[in-house]
Amino acid sequence: MHLMHLAYGAGDAYTDCLGHAMTEEFLTTRQVLELIKVDKSTVYRMAEGGRIPAVKVGRQWRFPADQISAWLEGNQSAQLPEPPVAKLNEDIPLGALSSLLQVFAELLGVMMVLTDMEGRPITPVANPCGLMDAIGGDPEVLERCVQTWTADEGNDLTTQYVPTALGFECIHGYLRSGDRLLGMVLAGGVAAEPWPPPVADVVAGAQLVGLDPTTVTGHIEEVFYLDRLRKQEVKAALPRIANALSRVISDHSQSADRLRAIASLTGVQ
Repeated sequence: MHLMHLAYGAGDAYTDCLGHAMTEEFLTTRQVLELIKVDKSTVYRMAEGGRIPAVKVGRQWRFPADQISAWLEGNQSAQLPEPPVAKLNEDIPLGALSSLLQVFAELLGVMMVLTDMEGRPITPVANPCGLMDAIGGDPEVLERCVQTWTADEGNDLTTQYVPTALGFECIHGYLRSGDRLLGMVLAGGVAAEPWPPPVADVVAGAQLVGLDPTTVTGHIEEVFYLDRLRKQEVKAALPRIANALSRVISDHSQSADRLRAIASLTGVQ
């Protein structure tokens, strides 16, 4: 497949940091994922590290189609990093992290959940708001909802509030192991301004994630109401919480590696 058939915004003009117009054709992150068959966190790391042709357009990574084509033809096999040795749910003590997440969520006055980099929940929602309690009993429903919280492909590893299909806002930080992105810690259920949204918007959002609109509209006011100062405090705290959870993951992983090494030496399986 010729990359120009995939190119994003053909003929569109963008502006670089010096104000110069750019008229190249660009690929999105999703299109690059399909081409090189790695996960999103790997593409982000490669872009940040200069290991793949990429430019920043606002808060989004974009990939010049002609340069990606040349890179694929000559350098793909040499540039692609080794795949991660383990998945997130294999690296962490979920029980301990769920308990920590509950404490953080209650202190901040929001609901929180850990997900992988694709937005799939790996813990129950901690401190759910009334709206989430009403709709979140089905794990598949929860996954669809969380997917809408993280649907912004342009996310460039910054911590910002984003709207969800149901209208409330969420914000997320990143779990890391060294330079590897493992997953996300999401804080959500925060009322946007003004609240509640128009009924038509609520119904459309409910239908988008496969929920009963009557249930959603009946509980739409049962979210967390944070003033602007409190929202900024949550925003400032979330990266610190993500870093703390990342250290727990790292320590647990190192301990598990040491135990496996000892077992191999003693012949214990």
